[in-house]
Amino acid sequence: MEPVTEAKRKAFLAYKAKLSPSTLQALRTARNKAQQTARHCANTYWLSLCSSIQAAADIGNARGMYEGIKKAIGPTPSKTAPLKSKTDTALNAIPDLPVMEELDTPPTVEELSKAIDCLACGKAPGNDGIPPEVLKSGKPALLQPLHNLLCLCWEQGYIPQDMRDAKIITLYKNKGDRSDCNNYRGISLLSTVGKVFARVALAHLQVLASRVYPESQSGFRVGRSTVDMIFSLRQLQEKCQEQQMPLYIAFIDLTKAFDLVSRSGLFSLLQKIGCPQHLLAVVTSFHDNMHSTVCYSGETSKAFQVSSGVKQGCVLAPTLFGIFFSMLLKYAFKDCSEGVYIHTRSDGKLYNIAHLCAKTKITEVLIREMLFADDAALTSHTEDGLQQLVTCLFHACKEFGLTISLRKTKVMAQGTETPPNIAIDGYTLEGVENFPYLGSTISSSLSIDSEISSRIAKAATAMAKLNQRVWNNSSLTEKTRLCVYQACILSTLLYGSETWTTYARHERKLNSFHMRCLRRILQIKWQDRVPNTEVLERANISTLHSGGSAMSREWTQAVFPKTSSMVSWSKAKAISLDCTNKSTH
Repeated sequence: MEPVTEAKRKAFLAYKAKLSPSTLQALRTARNKAQQTARHCANTYWLSLCSSIQAAADIGNARGMYEGIKKAIGPTPSKTAPLKSKTDTALNAIPDLPVMEELDTPPTVEELSKAIDCLACGKAPGNDGIPPEVLKSGKPALLQPLHNLLCLCWEQGYIPQDMRDAKIITLYKNKGDRSDCNNYRGISLLSTVGKVFARVALAHLQVLASRVYPESQSGFRVGRSTVDMIFSLRQLQEKCQEQQMPLYIAFIDLTKAFDLVSRSGLFSLLQKIGCPQHLLAVVTSFHDNMHSTVCYSGETSKAFQVSSGVKQGCVLAPTLFGIFFSMLLKYAFKDCSEGVYIHTRSDGKLYNIAHLCAKTKITEVLIREMLFADDAALTSHTEDGLQQLVTCLFHACKEFGLTISLRKTKVMAQGTETPPNIAIDGYTLEGVENFPYLGSTISSSLSIDSEISSRIAKAATAMAKLNQRVWNNSSLTEKTRLCVYQACILSTLLYGSETWTTYARHERKLNSFHMRCLRRILQIKWQDRVPNTEVLERANISTLHSGGSAMSREWTQAVFPKTSSMVSWSKAKAISLDCTNKSTH
């Protein structure tokens, strides 16, 4: 854009200096060229963005997909309101922020180089003021000095102070009173060099974490996503209904789980599971004597010490919490045999339940909890069994320093005549018929009506947010708008569709919204009497039934080779189940 902008400026100055038909024509030509170049750049940008969003969606990279969608929607206008605390004074600090003998070998240059390559560009730097682009562009010159510094930190078990500290900015959650600090989310901006060092340590820590992660945990694990857990839960519901067995589910909500992790307890757990000396010292040093400042409305608070929780924004935080929560669950259920026991076989003897009575080739799997990060769902065939599971988890959380949110924790009963009566510490948990589990609405009736309505509403919201930037943008071509629609709107609409069992009414509802969007993009009015088949042909897009089926096939092909016990039975879609009530197991 710079050359054509400069040419337009010179043409304008020439016209101002000499008013003549020739200079006027030259100015018009320069303006037209600038407009054409701007339109070309805009289309190129949107096509590139949509391509990256679609690529992330195709490989199941939910984070990359939604980051692209956020970039497409654009920044949210910042609105502020005076914050209040419980003492009605201006907030001057926020709650502590969230932040695991071959693993002890010093990091290699290759590990450091890979960590630098993993840095995301366009991210705000922390207190060191070094953008990620500096390290990536200057890697040839900086790699060896950084490696020397990293090895020194590793041997001494000490991380420099500026790599520990965080600068916190606040983001409104788009719900609730803006003057209430509880309705804001803190985002930590960390040292870029510290991020690189933490990522190197993470590679060592993840090997340690694989020792203790339960099979039911799909968060923090490569190759797993929220869709896996949603599908597992829906399959469990369907099999219980097929065999006319009740199913009780408790959806557990932990209050600020990452913030409340006991650091001393966490470091003790790391020692118990075999964390070597140098790795433990580095992880500990990232957290010890850490200070943070809060930036709000252009002002910065005084530095305050953060003494609990895992380090928010640090790549180590999810894995450290995963280790902590895994050990908590092992402690909670060490003497508990409640849950849903299933019999599986995957040798081709399908669809005949008699084959599940065989004494060989049968695998018994206990489905007690379904986890994604700190989102937990407990399952049982009986109300008493679920009460025992909830009670065990509650007592374990108290001993480990975590808190269950009684108000947000819900229970659901399927195939029962009476609502569930589950209590924690004298508080009766609310029973629900629908629950938003990992972004997908789970229903006790197994209907997906509420889920379809919810997906359409969210897609319509995303569609409206792009009105000014895309749909009403005359600089963008029709092809570019359709690419944005497929990348941003359809991905939102069809989230979790791999787990759906749809009927004709659902497909009609989805396709009705689909056609409304396409007609809006193609500027086709109902009065034009253009049939849907022609609209789809002009857009070169299939119906949602075809698109959803393709997504389901791709997802099944991607997960079928995995053989992990708890998840594989649900992922493969070709494994028969026998849900048996074994409360006396």
